[in-house]
Amino acid sequence: LKKLILKINNLVYNFLCVKTVLYANALKNLLRSIMKIISSYKFKILTAVAVFSTIVILVNTIFGIRGIKKSAVMFITQEGTRLVDEAMDCIEPNRWEALSISLDKDDSYYLDLNEFLFSVREKYSCSFLYTMAPHTETGKAVYVVDASELIDDDISDTFSPIGTVEDLSLEKNAPFKCMKEQKIVVTNIFNDPEWGWCISVYKPIINSSGISVGFIGADFEVSQLHKMMRVQVVKLIVYAIVGLILGLSIILLFILKFFGDMNRVVAKMQEISSGGSDLTARIPVQNHNEIGELSSSCN
Repeated sequence: LKKLILKINNLVYNFLCVKTVLYANALKNLLRSIMKIISSYKFKILTAVAVFSTIVILVNTIFGIRGIKKSAVMFITQEGTRLVDEAMDCIEPNRWEALSISLDKDDSYYLDLNEFLFSVREKYSCSFLYTMAPHTETGKAVYVVDASELIDDDISDTFSPIGTVEDLSLEKNAPFKCMKEQKIVVTNIFNDPEWGWCISVYKPIINSSGISVGFIGADFEVSQLHKMMRVQVVKLIVYAIVGLILGLSIILLFILKFFGDMNRVVAKMQEISSGGSDLTARIPVQNHNEIGELSSSCN
């Protein structure tokens, strides 16, 4: 039994050794083939062209996407700037400042301003128009006049009554930036969990002493525009991939043709050098190009 077990162990060992050698030789041949391909000019040219083409297409795609986004923001910027400028004509800064301090919902100026701003909002493709003041206790902002609806109407849940405090962190402090720099500030496209994709425009409200006491905000809902932008981006990417594949295919055909002619010359020269043909053998000249000149020189 011990001899049988030992014999089986030897057989298994020999079998594994043979398999290991076979696998090692196969791996060596595979690596040799890969290195031969990598070291060939055919592979180097194709790789260089592929990398260069990919970089060019990526750069064009990125600039195309940025161009689409920039155009969308520019359109909203022009529309929003006209809106907040017209809205500012309805506001008396000192009276508005007094209202932002009292937050009196029965103040006649509050009712009048709501009506004025609502009429301005109706003229533009604006989702929300409002005025707010900094809320010093929380570092957020407090609504003074929300012109998304008329106060006399049945108020919906989207309306923000005077004194409502709101966090504007999604806008990345753009409202407070407009107050600090005392100029119009436009946000990039951002995704509001409640309203979807938006772009906001802010303009400071400056009192007679030259101090920014609040701001006008106009929110534009651009979900449809964002969807169109995504479609255009997908188209750009698809066109880029198709262009890359077609370009590489054409280049590959050219490379295969070029090196095919080259290989025929090499094969004939090897045949002559090995004694397979006499020295009177001639290499066919098929084209009057560089390969043809090489063939003529060898003849």
